[in-house]
Amino acid sequence: MKNKYLITSILLFLSLVSAWGQGTSIIDIDLSNDSYKGGITIDENNREYYIHGTYDIENQGVPTQETGYGTTAQNKAKAVIMVARGIQVKITLDKVNTKNFPEDAPYCALYADEAQRVELILVGDNSLAGGHDLPAICAPTGDGTELIIKGKGKLTAKGGIEAAGIGSRYSKDAKGTITIDDGTIIAYGNGYGAGIGTSSNSNGGTVRINNGNITATGGKSGPGIGVSGTGSTYHKVSGTIEINGGIVNATGYSGMGAGEGKVGETVTINGGIISAIKNKDGGEAINASSYPPSGSNSAIIFLNQSIGSIEGNIVGNMVDGNNVNITHYTIDRNYEIPPGYTLTIRNKQTLTIADGVTLTNKGTIYNGDSGTVGGNGNLVNHGLFKSDNTQIPANLGDDVKYKVDFDVNYTYPISGPPTIKTRYLSIVDPLTTDLFNRKYYTLEGWYNRSEGGQKITHITGPTMLFAYWTKNLIKTNISPATLEGTYATPLEPDELYDLLGLLAPDTYGDKSDYVFNTIDEKYGLSIDDNNKLGGSPDEVTAASGATIRIDISHAKCMDTESVDIPVIIHPRTLTVTPRADQILYKGEAPKYDTSGEAKGEIASFSGQLAVDSHSPTNLIIPGDLTPIDNGEFIASNYELELKPDIPCTYIDKLPGEARVELGGDKKGEWYAGAVIFSAPPGFTIKLKEAEETGVQTKAISGLIASGEDFAASFTFSQEGTFDVTYLLKRDDPYTQEYEHKATDIRLDLNAPTVTVSTNNLGYTFTATDGKGSGVASVLIDGASVQLTSDRYDGSGSEGLHTYKVTDYAGHESAGTFSLATPSPPVYTVVIPETANATLTPSPGTYYYDEGDQFLLYLELDSAYNQSAPVVKANGRTITPNRDGSYTIAVYEDIRITIEDIIVSTARITDNKSRIRSSGGILYIDTSAPLDVSITTMAGKLIRHSPLPAGSNHLHGLPAGFYVVKLSDGTTAKVALTR
Repeated sequence: MKNKYLITSILLFLSLVSAWGQGTSIIDIDLSNDSYKGGITIDENNREYYIHGTYDIENQGVPTQETGYGTTAQNKAKAVIMVARGIQVKITLDKVNTKNFPEDAPYCALYADEAQRVELILVGDNSLAGGHDLPAICAPTGDGTELIIKGKGKLTAKGGIEAAGIGSRYSKDAKGTITIDDGTIIAYGNGYGAGIGTSSNSNGGTVRINNGNITATGGKSGPGIGVSGTGSTYHKVSGTIEINGGIVNATGYSGMGAGEGKVGETVTINGGIISAIKNKDGGEAINASSYPPSGSNSAIIFLNQSIGSIEGNIVGNMVDGNNVNITHYTIDRNYEIPPGYTLTIRNKQTLTIADGVTLTNKGTIYNGDSGTVGGNGNLVNHGLFKSDNTQIPANLGDDVKYKVDFDVNYTYPISGPPTIKTRYLSIVDPLTTDLFNRKYYTLEGWYNRSEGGQKITHITGPTMLFAYWTKNLIKTNISPATLEGTYATPLEPDELYDLLGLLAPDTYGDKSDYVFNTIDEKYGLSIDDNNKLGGSPDEVTAASGATIRIDISHAKCMDTESVDIPVIIHPRTLTVTPRADQILYKGEAPKYDTSGEAKGEIASFSGQLAVDSHSPTNLIIPGDLTPIDNGEFIASNYELELKPDIPCTYIDKLPGEARVELGGDKKGEWYAGAVIFSAPPGFTIKLKEAEETGVQTKAISGLIASGEDFAASFTFSQEGTFDVTYLLKRDDPYTQEYEHKATDIRLDLNAPTVTVSTNNLGYTFTATDGKGSGVASVLIDGASVQLTSDRYDGSGSEGLHTYKVTDYAGHESAGTFSLATPSPPVYTVVIPETANATLTPSPGTYYYDEGDQFLLYLELDSAYNQSAPVVKANGRTITPNRDGSYTIAVYEDIRITIEDIIVSTARITDNKSRIRSSGGILYIDTSAPLDVSITTMAGKLIRHSPLPAGSNHLHGLPAGFYVVKLSDGTTAKVALTR
């Protein structure tokens, strides 16, 4: 039968490989997708499914996939994943979760009761649940069917009421196999249901575990792994459990096998590490009708029960992951206790190691108060051997751990921790120091008596030891160092006061665990996170005796300590720096700048700096300058420092006595050029006005320097004699102005003006100096001559002569002039064409030497013989000789003009009077005697006289405009000239 079953399995596997090897695509299903509300039914044979996501009843609704189980609408089972009858399928579960499943409703996560073969591959963390009568995973139950679970993932399966975690449904006998090849599986049954196996009122089936980490917990009456318990006399037939490897932890009414009311199953253990635990109401750790473990790698782990509670014979290694209590046991073959496991020899019981048998301990063997290890076999101890007594084989030596009771040796408060603790130590192990905590005390060591006795450092066997405590004390240095600082100056990193230095070398514990505090931040000092005292001092300490108190505490010390640290806060240096290049007059205090004040403070002073006028460079000295309090500025927080050796210019006169410095080229009382008015040291200057005084009537000239700025000097360049008013302004920061007047400022800017007129060998020499200094000397041909009213008349030989005129300001005018014996000059005489007259010489241009004379004869035409012609030379009237000729002397070019040739009276035939003027003569022609009246334009009568008939010439009237009126009514306006 066994071989037949193997052959059938191989053929079934080959057929599955063939079916799944056709390359069909994997079906992907996301249970959280709305398209899968109500779940899915898998009805395609030989297909592979990849299922993932969370099915939450609150979001997706209750499952709707019919399972065929149940007869009424109320108990018809529904599944999220329904695997159809007779099919074989491969399903990968990747983080599949079912949420909010009620355990009393007929729902389950995966239902495959009538399927042929279901292979589950676990990926990630999966969590499935079942409802009333239904496991989380309902496995196939037909003959020859199988549920296979594999993969590296995790599966948590929780069954519903009276159901297994993984297995058959309620009241359904199982003939199939549940095979677990790998994975981490945690299965919970409910009521009579098994963790892995059958639900309540169910029978049979096989659970095979090849590998994995399995934790199976049955319900109150069900096994961890096996067939369920039952409340009736039916369904008592057992199934089969086969464990070949892995780590298996089975807990329930029975750990493995049959549950309450069932007969024992067939349990075969070929390997693995198994923990079979019954619950408090349970029967056996393994409830098996047949129990033949075999194989050198098999391992059975029993917890919390005696060896006698196991039915059948035990063959194989016996190992305990937590605690194995045995009454009497003889080891008849080689055993090994792995690391992490404990074998307990109960009180008054014996573990016998048979002859020729070796027990190898790599874990722990615990020998109770009166337990014994006996026999002639070997115990090879690579782990821990704990003994409460000394009755042990001598060959174990230092590997034995003896029971040591440690007494805290002081009275704990009521409800405090235990006062005695037990540890197991070998004779070479150091004594532990961390068993007890006594607040504010340190364990000095362990002693063999409570009142002291001998200090123990190593044990020799089981014993009791007593703690000896010393109080934790804070110890400080007797003479703390002094903290020094400067007002309002942050302490530099190397100036910070390290408070750890206050602690004495023998103070308690690690210095870094101490806490330092100061009640108030005195002097502006505080403690930083590194236990350094620092900051920016905010006041100066007295000369001595100033301290700051530091409180020192430690969490493990009851008492605090206080230390007074000496503190010296020095005044901050307040530097007074006299301003450079100062010019100071008598009574003026030196100006200065300050530096060094703390932020937000402004220094105030009384008194002033002074000048040491006896020093060669007039050094500025402190004088009586003294800081004084002013709001935030406290004088006592500062120490005054004058920046030394700052010279100045000191003038021992009052600033109002300072006068201008005049510059220029001065000769005697006169400046030969512009005058520069330079301000005295420490002043600037500005022209206000200049008043000319060298004239007969004084007047203010327009020389006011309006809008000009003060400067180091100004230039005055107006020729003449002036009183100049100027302003002196004291340099910053004084700025006071003083007005002064410089009188009788004489400027001669120009050389004398010279003119020379010559007449043959004679000359007239004129020299003037305008508003200047006046002519001081005149040299003609090197010989001094004296001017009279700026003039000198002289004569000399024919040729070139020199002159040089010098004024009192030193200006010179030099030059030459020439004298010569003259040839008479030749002049032109122009005689014009003249109507109604014959001229001798006849009209034309004639040339005469200077001084020549000639006679001009004028013969009038007969019609004009009554005229009285007027002959002029260059506009000057020539008086005729007695014979009617005119004598003309030639001393220049002459143009002759002839006027007043008019028609004779007899020629007037129209009886009209005529009035005209020519030059300075008034001509009136009448045909009969008339009276004439001559008045000015203003109406004043100038002349009234009778006129004969004919041409009348009136002379002697002044030049001007006149109204001429004749008695016949003829009137004219005329103009007479000279």
